[in-house]
Amino acid sequence: MDTTPAQTEILTTIFIGIFIMLLLALAFALFFYFSQRKFQAQQIAAQELEIAHREQLLLASIQSQEEERQRLARELHDEVGSKLNVINLGLHQLKKQGATNEAQQSFQDLFGLVRMTTETTRRIAHDLLPPTLEKFGLPVALEELCDQYRQSSPVALDYEFSERDIPLDALVALNFFRVAQELLSNAYKYSQATAIKITLHLKPNALELAYQDNGIGFDPNARGQQKGMGLKNIESRMRTIQADYRLDSTPGRGTAFTAQKTWS
Repeated sequence: MDTTPAQTEILTTIFIGIFIMLLLALAFALFFYFSQRKFQAQQIAAQELEIAHREQLLLASIQSQEEERQRLARELHDEVGSKLNVINLGLHQLKKQGATNEAQQSFQDLFGLVRMTTETTRRIAHDLLPPTLEKFGLPVALEELCDQYRQSSPVALDYEFSERDIPLDALVALNFFRVAQELLSNAYKYSQATAIKITLHLKPNALELAYQDNGIGFDPNARGQQKGMGLKNIESRMRTIQADYRLDSTPGRGTAFTAQKTWS
């Protein structure tokens, strides 16, 4: 059937209209696609900036905590410790001047109180700012930390380390020490462990810390399981120094923690 010029013109117009509509649809699809890509890229960039900002705030917070620990340790040692020594000397002078038997017993009681307070002050200052870490390094500081826990608990605590003359960044060493301190504190409070093992390996380009106990463990992925401040503090410290870490725990099978900090 032959078409008239008018019909041909109508068909041509329809085809052109359809073609234009397809082009518009394609243009809209491409616009939507690239808009989404741009939006996603902006979201990723914003998230990265937010993460970087949180990491900076975290680092500043931890540094502020350590500075406050140092300040308190110095004040305990310099101010409180020195005043306790003055009180102790004064009591000795008064005792030499002579007193009744009842007064002598009071002096003895006061000497005991001053001695206990001095020891407590020294221990708190030491916990706030362990001098061994700064003077002798991380391996020796951890050994001293383990000795302290052995003296205060019947738990069998095994500590091994590879002693190498490798300089460590002060912030890295401090955060590894605090993590070990937190792990031991949590273990003695909650794990009911009878055996704990800590190993520290110093390599030319890496520092590795491993912790293992035979306590009651827990399921970190269980619904409703919330991390305590201790575990959050450990994770924060590891992120602060950009160290890799892993926590494994199973109910009835203990807890294991590994951390590694590498450098070029």
